[in-house]
Amino acid sequence: MTKTTPQARRLQRHPQFFLKPLALAISLLGAAHTAAYAAPGITDLGTLGAGNAGKSGANGVNAAGDVVVGQAYTGSANHAFRWTQAGGMVDMGTLAASNAGSSVAYGVNAAGDVVVGDASNGTTTHAFRWTLNANSTTQGTMSDLGTLTSGNAGFSRAYGVNAAGDVVVGYAGTDSGYAHAFRWTLNAGSTTAGTMTDLGTLKTGNAGYSGAYGVNAAGNVVVGWASTDSGTHAFRWTLNSGSATQGTMADLGTLTGGTYSCAYAVNAAGDVVVGRASLGSSNYRAFRWTQATGMQSVEDWLKSNGVTVNDSASKTYSAYGVNAAGDVVVGVLTNNHAFIATTKGLLDQVENNKSLAGSSGTPARAMQDVGMVMHGAHGSPMRGLLTAGKQSFWTAGDWGHSDNQGNDGNLGAVEVGYARGVTNDVMVKFALGRTYSKQDTLFGGNAKVDGTYVMPEIIAKVSGTPLYASVSGYYNWGDSDVTRGYDNAGTREFSRGSADARTAALRARLDWLDAFKAGNTAFTPYTSVTYTRTKIDAYTETGGAFPASWNSRTEHSTEARLGLDAVHRVDDKLNVLGRLEGVHRFNDTGAAVSGDVAGLYGFNLPGQTYKRNWLRAAIGFEGKVGAGTASMMLNGSTQSDGTKYWVAANYRYDF
Repeated sequence: MTKTTPQARRLQRHPQFFLKPLALAISLLGAAHTAAYAAPGITDLGTLGAGNAGKSGANGVNAAGDVVVGQAYTGSANHAFRWTQAGGMVDMGTLAASNAGSSVAYGVNAAGDVVVGDASNGTTTHAFRWTLNANSTTQGTMSDLGTLTSGNAGFSRAYGVNAAGDVVVGYAGTDSGYAHAFRWTLNAGSTTAGTMTDLGTLKTGNAGYSGAYGVNAAGNVVVGWASTDSGTHAFRWTLNSGSATQGTMADLGTLTGGTYSCAYAVNAAGDVVVGRASLGSSNYRAFRWTQATGMQSVEDWLKSNGVTVNDSASKTYSAYGVNAAGDVVVGVLTNNHAFIATTKGLLDQVENNKSLAGSSGTPARAMQDVGMVMHGAHGSPMRGLLTAGKQSFWTAGDWGHSDNQGNDGNLGAVEVGYARGVTNDVMVKFALGRTYSKQDTLFGGNAKVDGTYVMPEIIAKVSGTPLYASVSGYYNWGDSDVTRGYDNAGTREFSRGSADARTAALRARLDWLDAFKAGNTAFTPYTSVTYTRTKIDAYTETGGAFPASWNSRTEHSTEARLGLDAVHRVDDKLNVLGRLEGVHRFNDTGAAVSGDVAGLYGFNLPGQTYKRNWLRAAIGFEGKVGAGTASMMLNGSTQSDGTKYWVAANYRYDF
């Protein structure tokens, strides 16, 4: 009978206590493959329960990133699942009659056609190996791998499988009463039967416990943890030359001052091992081990590669995955954030995603420019109406302050224009201008967008009515320059990139000129609809340890406005202007943005969330200055994610 020490009870009853972080690391490694082979981002895989009820969790992903395994609620129990894009989530069942009990999948081979885990067999829990049936893309056969005890009594669990799927590792009960790490190999000529080998422990007399969590691509190197005469240490087991089953377990030791270590993963060649080790009674660090360096904390590994590590930053807690080459390590920090570390540095994934999100709002900058020009310098089409043969020149400018995602920004525009009265009821206008905006972003970064625009307009009185209809076009071509700040091992770095930006807009507006008056004040109600489309080309950042590559993206916006203009005549040379306007944006989310970070992993960020309804008010003056007419209006808005206030100035000369 297996001894029920506290550690054994945790292993038997709550394997997720140890493997939840491992699943996170597998997901991180899988994210990189998903970005490379499919659309990056997070996809809800659903559950096995009716109506998608219950919970599910993913524990493993294959090399291509198109097969995911884990466990999901069926309505009565948790069952192992295998998910593919084409077949969706498929229940893998259990080892018990009528699929009773529960099961969970922890690992999947490179091709995705072999899955390992543990399942109820009717009396206890045994490790299983599931293989895809011939001529099927979803259905397979689950085989019981047994245990290390006489008569297959006790329990076993499988956590890792090699690339080919013919070597499985985990731990199982033994006749000694201790759970030991095992290596199971497929028998020659068989598709299901195999041999389970006890890997032993590091303790004198093979007493104590051990468990295997990782196996290399060939299946001849296994890593995990084992009891020693002084505590629990990470091990690396290697197959002996000329043997198919027997090997040697090596103690990987601990970090300086520590007494505990555990290995969770090994690279494809089997010469780089990662895991967690103690520095003292309560402090743990992620470690990376090679034969040449021995066990190093990830921080020390980074320093040995010339990376500056800020000692005040969050420390690594545990490493759960390593790439084939052994130079990329993933795991969890002491702040519970996932990390990815390379010879160039370390990224806190949560903080780095904030950095990416902060630099993703370039389309919003361009759209703010459109709004300022169309509804600022060109926000009063009824001022300066021309009759047949009359002409005018003007120069105008806008300057404002914006607030986007909680960061300050400034924007401005300057233009020159010409207008001509075609008939007494129709006039045309054309403007040429420049826009500029700069928005601060997180971690000391910023985003700049500048461009040149043309804006043709036609204004016509609707025959037989006091209404004026106007149609305004806008096209801006320019550049966006983004400086993205982020922390590398706690030290601030910057990567920079530039891309072409193109923005087109169309506005249809209807004004009821001087619909009513109150003394010397005339009121003109109006309504308009504006459609805007912005495209930012793909670009790749330069500089810094982790430059990102961004895919092109196109964003659309449609806004409806209902407002009231007021003109109060002071005397023949001066008018006071006022405006109150309500705005409704029909779409509240911008375009998603995707790309990858330094070729390490892909990202797919949701589009920016916009406020859909806001108010705008303005007050200003219009008066004769020299031979022309000057005007200036101060605009204020309740729009929390756009231009908060701006000044629009104009000087027009009619002739």
